[in-house]
Amino acid sequence: MEIIKINNEEFIHIFGGYNWKNVTNYNLQHELNDFWKYSIDQNTWLQILTSSSVPNSRYGANIRWIDEQKLFLFGGINSKGVLNDSWLYNINSNKWIEIIMTNSTETDWPIPVKYSTLQKYSNVI
Repeated sequence: MEIIKINNEEFIHIFGGYNWKNVTNYNLQHELNDFWKYSIDQNTWLQILTSSSVPNSRYGANIRWIDEQKLFLFGGINSKGVLNDSWLYNINSNKWIEIIMTNSTETDWPIPVKYSTLQKYSNVI
C-alpha cells in the first residue's frame, strides 16, 4: 500500500479484492473491482466511480502511483485465472485506460502474476 499526497492531503488507494462476507467456502464469485481512496487527514473513505471501463474484478494485483496524476495496476487473479493485464488510472480525467501492447510477441510481456511487487525508480543511471 502506498501513500500519495495530493493538494497537501495524504491518501491511500485500493482496487478490487475479495469479499468474504457471508462466504462459507473459498468461492471466486465474490471478487471485487471497486476502487476506493482513504483520506488519512480526514479519516474518511470515498468510493471512486468512473464513467470509463474499469479493470476486471481481481485480488492479489499490484497497484502503484507513477506520479500525482497517474496510477498503474498490474496482474492479480480472478475466476478466469492469473492475469497479466496493465491499466493506468488518471486522476484528472477520472478514467482507467487499459495498456495494450501492439507489435509485440508473448515474450515481450510479463507472465501472469499475482501478489507481485512493483517498484518506481527515478534518476536511475
